[in-house]
Amino acid sequence: MFLIKLHNKIVLTSFALIVYSNIANASGLEKFGSAMQVLMPVTAAGITYVENDREGFWQLAKSEVSTALLTEGLKAGIHSQRPNQRGDDSFPSGHASVTFSAAQFLQQRYGSDYGIPAYVLASVTAYSRVHANEHRWRDVIGGAALGIGSTYYFTESKQSRLALIPAQKSVMLSYQRVW
Repeated sequence: MFLIKLHNKIVLTSFALIVYSNIANASGLEKFGSAMQVLMPVTAAGITYVENDREGFWQLAKSEVSTALLTEGLKAGIHSQRPNQRGDDSFPSGHASVTFSAAQFLQQRYGSDYGIPAYVLASVTAYSRVHANEHRWRDVIGGAALGIGSTYYFTESKQSRLALIPAQKSVMLSYQRVW
């Protein structure tokens, strides 16, 4: 199990480094951003499988579905023009909301070893949308906040601990959560 966890961390970190090495290529960066909208949630789901975490899978599913529904609802209601003038569905960025939802899930459920590389990838995805002139910074920041907030609501840390600690003439209740 240790080797599987180590392998996953190496893969996510390597992927982040490959992304940074390709940032200069705009068409590659745009393609990367589009791919990450699917790959980030799929990777997070794969990690729940590797971790044998069914509860986490359902928390991820609720987070991503609610994020997507809220994003599309806001797009339909706000009608914000895209910077490239190709539509009125700019706010919030769906790419940012979905990728930051997956990143927050990995951070909150499994900790920084998964969360930090995932946040790097989500940030590059958000940058790619602004760079491609599909969104403004406010659109990707709004999408990121929506994805993070939705996931924060639905996800419990797998590393939380609740304990009753016997003490002299009393019992102490302790709660610990890893950020």
